[in-house]
Amino acid sequence: MLIAAAGGFIVNEKGEILLIYRFGKWDLPKGKAEKGEIPSETAIREVQEECGIHNLTIGSTLGETYHTYKMHGIPAIKKTVWFLMQFSGNEVPTPQLEEDIQEVRWVSPADIDQYLANTYDSLVEIIQQGVGIAIERH
Repeated sequence: MLIAAAGGFIVNEKGEILLIYRFGKWDLPKGKAEKGEIPSETAIREVQEECGIHNLTIGSTLGETYHTYKMHGIPAIKKTVWFLMQFSGNEVPTPQLEEDIQEVRWVSPADIDQYLANTYDSLVEIIQQGVGIAIERH
């Protein structure tokens, strides 16, 4: 079974990156597509739901990741499309507790290595690529 998902690498006006902490790892907000959604719509909705922020502008794609798991006992492959996003609001991010998100944190690109040491292997390249773009722009 193939599950379509999308997520965001969010940068604020200070050049900081938004990370979430869930299941003991630093992660990026993402989630499964709803019926009829295109990936960019899924990414925006999931960031809004998981982090409680709006005023998001979607940019280029940063790539795709794949991971396997069981859904109701059936093997599934989740394909996640990642988007670079700009946040231009002043809302304070709030973790979506019902999705087991414990913390949402703005992180300086200079500090990213300590977070990369405790994230999923499949995300390292996506995060590094996003950090490179964020540094270039700020």
